[in-house]
Amino acid sequence: MFDTREPKTGPSKAPKPKTPTPTTAPRPLKANQQRWERTFRGAAKGVTFQLRIIRRPDGHLSARYQATPGKGSGWHLEGQLRDDNTFTLKGTENKAEFQGKISPDGKTVISNFTNVTTKDTFTVSEMTLRMAVWVNTPASSDNSETQSNASTNQVNTSTMQWTAVKSGSTQFDNNPAVRSGILWAAGELGINPNDLATCISFESNYTFSPAEPNGAGGKAIGLIQFLPPSFAQMNQYLNSATGSSDRAKRIKSEIEKYGWSANKLNRSSFKSMNFDEQIKYVVLHFKAHGLKPNSPLSELYRKILAPFSDTEKMYTKGDGFYEANSGLDINDDDIISAAEAVRKIIANGHKKEYYRSVSQNQQNNSNLSSLLSKETLTAQEISKAREFILQLPISKRSEMYEILQQKVSYRNQRNNASKPLRSDEQFWGKNLTDRIGIGFIMCQVTSLAMSLEYLGIANPDNSKQFEDFLESKGRNEQGGGWERYTAIDWMKLASSMGAKPQQVFGKNTKSWWESNISKHFSQGDAIIMSVGNDANAHVVRVQSMNDKGLMIDDPNGYMPPDLVNKFGFDVDNYRVNQFSDKGSEKKETYGENNIWTWEMLKNIPQRYVVILSRQP
Repeated sequence: MFDTREPKTGPSKAPKPKTPTPTTAPRPLKANQQRWERTFRGAAKGVTFQLRIIRRPDGHLSARYQATPGKGSGWHLEGQLRDDNTFTLKGTENKAEFQGKISPDGKTVISNFTNVTTKDTFTVSEMTLRMAVWVNTPASSDNSETQSNASTNQVNTSTMQWTAVKSGSTQFDNNPAVRSGILWAAGELGINPNDLATCISFESNYTFSPAEPNGAGGKAIGLIQFLPPSFAQMNQYLNSATGSSDRAKRIKSEIEKYGWSANKLNRSSFKSMNFDEQIKYVVLHFKAHGLKPNSPLSELYRKILAPFSDTEKMYTKGDGFYEANSGLDINDDDIISAAEAVRKIIANGHKKEYYRSVSQNQQNNSNLSSLLSKETLTAQEISKAREFILQLPISKRSEMYEILQQKVSYRNQRNNASKPLRSDEQFWGKNLTDRIGIGFIMCQVTSLAMSLEYLGIANPDNSKQFEDFLESKGRNEQGGGWERYTAIDWMKLASSMGAKPQQVFGKNTKSWWESNISKHFSQGDAIIMSVGNDANAHVVRVQSMNDKGLMIDDPNGYMPPDLVNKFGFDVDNYRVNQFSDKGSEKKETYGENNIWTWEMLKNIPQRYVVILSRQP
């Protein structure tokens, strides 16, 4: 929670000046970058670690780690990511600390770990943790030693997902940039990444180096031995971006996407490129020469060796190109065909299993990871994520549901647009409801809207906010008997929307929540809590629970701790003072992701808890 009180002011003794101690200023945070959420795993000293990091655009980090053996639910951490990719994470519930560095590709963490307990201090130095799931990129923890050739059967590789395996090629296996870059490029082109890796291995003489010179002393350079005619063709392709045709618009969009530059289409620039940069020009080369998705290896290599040839016959003796590549003429018929070139590539040991197609389960995991990498999800996306979660082992689901809880968009009751009922006008006064509406008394349907979205149940009327739709639906279905303050009425509403409500009664103690509600979080149920008393109550959505307290999405706003004291929960003061009568845009999301500590909850009377699950 945040202390909103102003610091005390008044006369005081002037502090004695102190001689400043020289310090090294910390490096600036790595800001203005994308938000991401990743899980890393590793082991050291007989302990297996799982570290889930949420990186915000401003460079701040939130995380949770689990240690096995150790506490099952894990521990929360907060910290910062610096501009040199170093980071620090410190426990908010214990004295644990991670200090380390995230690799430039974001897939590996090298970190020291310390945890001070009442019994001892546990330390680990330079522990390596690797990303557990990565969408459309190689899984670096795969230790398969399979050496068999990849299948030559042509399938729709553009819709498949792949993971890198140990190929036996040192320059491939030991270079994450090579593995991820080839996989990315193959995905952009819609081809089998094994075929692209095979071609690059052959053309670069096993090195996978963007600076690899031509073995025969020619002008070719790089991953696929780029030549001046190819530079010219790529430049012509880029020049086609001018004009208003659909093709010009598509190429212009590609230039913006890939960062291609005509000024770099020369041997000198290519020689100085790193792998990540040059692989983008491999994509440009194939696009400029019209490679089609799902092209086989023979077609892929023909676009490298003889990109201007449209037939299986690439070169003939005496054409000026045959002599430089005569070693590919296996049958000595003075003709080099694409099939012959492929046989030569295979004979030289370049065709291997560099990548393996991902199983359906792995695809589901990757699809789930892709969804959960977003800051917020729509109800439709949440519904899809739930399908993927249900295909995970039961032991894995709880963590995914906890992440999914955080993806629900926060809803503020103060901006609701529903018109007052006559009973609202009679109770609150028509002058007030005419002036500010009834959003300030719609905590029930607003919390219900967020909870239904967490279950993957969408608002069927895009012309209204979900909570306003629910209010209208309640009135239409229950007529003059609709009473949003009564749990039984909005529970009926939840049932009509496809949820299954269960009302339970208890206490706001950690032991009661652990015994009665914790299992429902693990099962992916939505939780709504009513607090206060029958005469003056409030309803909130509960995201999760931990050692500190309950994580609350409060549609009314942020609740300062000083509203909760030995006299209880001051609902009247809370309702009136958190916003102006017309609401405040600045404070619209103050109620999101707030911790109500167990200490606070001792003085917040619980009226009831409603557990919502998805109807079969």
